[in-house]
Amino acid sequence: MKHTETERYRDYIMKRNTITKRRRMESAVKGELVEIERFKNCSRTFIVKNKEEIIDYYVFFSYVSEMLISRLTQSSQQSTIKLNLHVDSMYEQLLTNEVQDMSFKTTNVLACKSSNFNSLLNKMFNKLLSEEEQFISKKSGWSLKSIDCIQLRINTVNPLKGGKTYLDLPSHIKKKKAVINVKNNDNECFKYSILSKYDNRLNKSRFNKKYFGMLEKKSGFDFKCIDFPTPITQLKKFEKINNVSINIYSLDDNNVIYPLRITNIEKKKNHFDLFLFGDNNTAHYCYINNFSRFIRSQRTKNCSKLIICKRCFTSFGNKPCKSKLWGETGLIRHKEMCIKNKLGRPIMFEKGDDDFIYFKNYKNTQRIPIVIYADFECILNPKQPVKFIQSGKKPKTNITHLHKLMSYGFYVKVDYNILPKKLIKKFEIPRKVVIYRGKNAAKKFMNSMISIGNKINNIYKTNLPINKLTLKEEKNFQKAKVCEKCLLTFKDNNLLKVRDHCHITGNYRRCICVKCNFQLTNPSFVPIFFHNLAYDSHFIIRELGCNDKDIHVIPNSSEKYISFSKAIAPKFNIKFVDTYRFMAEKLSKLAKNLSEDKSRFRETIKIFSIEVLDLVTRKGVFPYEYVDSWSKLNDSFLPSKLKFYSTLTDENITDDDYIHAKNVWNVFNIKTLDEYSDHYLKTDVAILADVFENFRDLCLSTLELDPAYYMTAPGFAYDCMLKYTKIELERLKCPNMLLFIENSIRGGITQSTKRYAKANIPNIEGLNYNSNEPITWLTYLDCVNLYGKSMLTELPFKDFEWVDDLNIDVTKIADDSEVGYILEVDVDYPKNLHKTHNDFPFLPLNEYPPNSNVKKLLTTLLPKKNYIVHYKNLKQAISHGLKLVKIHRAIRFS
Repeated sequence: MKHTETERYRDYIMKRNTITKRRRMESAVKGELVEIERFKNCSRTFIVKNKEEIIDYYVFFSYVSEMLISRLTQSSQQSTIKLNLHVDSMYEQLLTNEVQDMSFKTTNVLACKSSNFNSLLNKMFNKLLSEEEQFISKKSGWSLKSIDCIQLRINTVNPLKGGKTYLDLPSHIKKKKAVINVKNNDNECFKYSILSKYDNRLNKSRFNKKYFGMLEKKSGFDFKCIDFPTPITQLKKFEKINNVSINIYSLDDNNVIYPLRITNIEKKKNHFDLFLFGDNNTAHYCYINNFSRFIRSQRTKNCSKLIICKRCFTSFGNKPCKSKLWGETGLIRHKEMCIKNKLGRPIMFEKGDDDFIYFKNYKNTQRIPIVIYADFECILNPKQPVKFIQSGKKPKTNITHLHKLMSYGFYVKVDYNILPKKLIKKFEIPRKVVIYRGKNAAKKFMNSMISIGNKINNIYKTNLPINKLTLKEEKNFQKAKVCEKCLLTFKDNNLLKVRDHCHITGNYRRCICVKCNFQLTNPSFVPIFFHNLAYDSHFIIRELGCNDKDIHVIPNSSEKYISFSKAIAPKFNIKFVDTYRFMAEKLSKLAKNLSEDKSRFRETIKIFSIEVLDLVTRKGVFPYEYVDSWSKLNDSFLPSKLKFYSTLTDENITDDDYIHAKNVWNVFNIKTLDEYSDHYLKTDVAILADVFENFRDLCLSTLELDPAYYMTAPGFAYDCMLKYTKIELERLKCPNMLLFIENSIRGGITQSTKRYAKANIPNIEGLNYNSNEPITWLTYLDCVNLYGKSMLTELPFKDFEWVDDLNIDVTKIADDSEVGYILEVDVDYPKNLHKTHNDFPFLPLNEYPPNSNVKKLLTTLLPKKNYIVHYKNLKQAISHGLKLVKIHRAIRFS
């Protein structure tokens, strides 16, 4: 077989890695830490061979730990080091007995002589174990065969390299006049940047060692606890010893300032903001003496002084503002939420983004003229049952069969209301179900899809001018006042109307606006539909690298994919889509839903004759586990009912199913089991085509959207919502609002509650009725679709603004009010309610449970401080006796 360039390169890499590993192993001495590579004096590689042939990672890491710590301690005496670990292992595929070398490695970690190497190595070991666990969980069927060795790679680094670490400031930073850059002539620029805060001279950049010595003595700071040059990793230690806080800022590749390191708790008196910049060889610390000026030009063109969050650079003005937080008070409130998020600059809008989210995909209102439906069938080779065991864990998977692709079938569905038959015939698009059976089925299927995809692309490239309009068409065009797609009036919206036509046939279609006309282009892809692509994709994915064209994958995991596509021409691809993600039911049940009206099986009628429709509109049965080899397909009889048994479901087919299988065999005059297999596959493809085509018809007739443009039901439903409701959802523009709302998201409660209740009803057998007590009944209430119920109520969509007047009485706001609120409140939980509310308290919150470092959603009877809540939830809590103490702030919306 002739290899492609991709395959040759992959083989080359695997062979090279195997050879490299063999050389490493040959140079290693079992059980000892041996140096195998050295580059000058800055990079060294050590290796420990698995002398004891340990098969458990935990034991192996414990075995090598002391040797690694000894080497790291020695290497870090002279300078800061950067280290990583690399484990070489071998894994075996339990199904195929294939053996594969695997390597797990950590990222580089900075360390110095004061580092706790025991703790550092434990973290790195955990990272390696996590990588190995991910590999095992994603690559099912692989089991650890041997741990060969571990490598320790040590690089000598100098974050502030050079005798004179002074660097001139970048010109755009220098213009800000917000940074003190001391012109030192040694490696102690970190010290001088700290001491610059106390420099009272006019020329603060001038270096005077005696003067800085005086400042050091006066400050009382201990600089002996750190190295010079000073790595960022030592700043935490400096902060702790000297009771200070330090933030570090730097420049990204676009010369934009970003927070490199932010302290956990900022000290009011002894806080330092430093700027760290440099080139490939040298880095340099400077002191930021005016943070507002340092950041301001990056945030706004306004020249007035701003109050800025040092974590995310959100700015606050000094003037009182009704619509948002302002001043130091606003910054304090912002910090309470900002600290819960990852470090970084929030980007609320990309360039060109609209202020509102609304329906735009008018191209998806056109039916895709050509789609493909496909299915695979496999031979199930039995394997000696193997329990797949991860090291130190219980069996997770019981492997019984190896699935080998046997055949494929596909049907190209063409909408002849859009495309003429002569054009399909001209480009030789298959008009019948194509069935192929053979050992190279996967490769042949991919080649067929690429070939047909290229033909469809050529059809879509057809660009005929518009045909002359009839008198009626021209009259209707001239009379049209509204775009037939977006339904906007031409005059009121200053829109130019145009004659929309099909570029393939030249036929006039409708009168639309110029904006919609730009969108209504031919599709840039061909959708290929499978039902349960999660299974079939295992065979397809291996063939995606058949050439060097781009592959785009949307994964669930390394083995399950939502969708994937393969480029076959410039700006054109074939896209594999799972119909199960639109209709999560077995194909047999979906077919049954259609069977009440046989006219819905339009494609099946084209493929088979109408006389046998009852036999082919029902999902058939196939003896999968009986067909365990190619030779079984030569059987000239239908296997007995017992041969249709499935060990996966532990079920056999019904008598009715077997009678149906015999009828199919006889009516279609089937001679061998391979013919039965082809017929079974052909029927499945036809049924899938009819099921999804009916779904497309329904969606296009009711919602005027073709689901064939989408990959999942949620994505399709989202666009349906935007189009049907014609809603314009306002985007949040204020980072503080986003943080505020994010902090109100808590999730759903999972807990065990007290469910005992006793009824008191007369004349019920077995119930001890007490006539002295009132009659009571039991009612069990359950909301089956809680999220759906919430979405049926009024939802916020625009006019988001901070509320200036906080005298809000939520008890007087109607549940269906056109204006709603999200509030930050203090709420008291009176003790007299504790007993009655004990099973299910109001206002849950995310907190750390006792003796846990993982946050959980807890229901407690404690008072709530700065609790962010929707007004309906607060109103409900108040109605049950909780007391509103204070409203700190609120967002109002429509």
